[in-house]
Amino acid sequence: LAQYMKGTLPFMSGEVIARTSLVFHGAEPRFVHQAIHDLESFLWVLVRICMSRKGPGISMGREEELDINKLGFYNPDLSRALLSYFDGTEDVLKESKAKLLRSTERFENDIVKNFHPYFEPFKPLVRQWWNIIILGYTYRAHEFYNIHRHILRIINDALPTLPDESRAEATQKELTRREKRRARLLGTFKSTAPAGNTSISTPPGSPRTSLIITPPLSYQ
Repeated sequence: LAQYMKGTLPFMSGEVIARTSLVFHGAEPRFVHQAIHDLESFLWVLVRICMSRKGPGISMGREEELDINKLGFYNPDLSRALLSYFDGTEDVLKESKAKLLRSTERFENDIVKNFHPYFEPFKPLVRQWWNIIILGYTYRAHEFYNIHRHILRIINDALPTLPDESRAEATQKELTRREKRRARLLGTFKSTAPAGNTSISTPPGSPRTSLIITPPLSYQ
């Protein structure tokens, strides 16, 4: 079974979790992990961001998903959706994503409806992406065998319609935070680096190559 279960569980295709085709009614001798499953996983990463975040930055998680009595803005629909499609057990995710494949209404109500307003512009792209995935799974035709071309096309079409947030206050705040963190990490590196030559010496008889220590990069 391990050969089929490749990926990070919350972002896996429902078919990969179930290890079977969920909507295709034709003859299929055995289940095979296909490119379309990876493109569905990519979509789930985007969906998770749109549902659980409220903007750019490390502190932009949505408190509405937390079931804490003290919070007056708890959103049970959002919390339930995140549990059903991301944070639940393998069996929960398998059942939820199987039902989702069979109902466009469920995708709209459980997924798109729970996007934070900040990600409103992404809704048309996500709907298109999901519809192409459904077509591919159902008919095993053009959308199935050319899935990369279709997804790249709708992404390229969507990019000009998305707002430019590069100068937004929240974006600038996050970029400043990252730069400060990078500077702090570089400072730590400099304070712990050995004095003098920073190249790593090689044992006698080894090829005379010099490995230069480079500072770590931060993507957080």
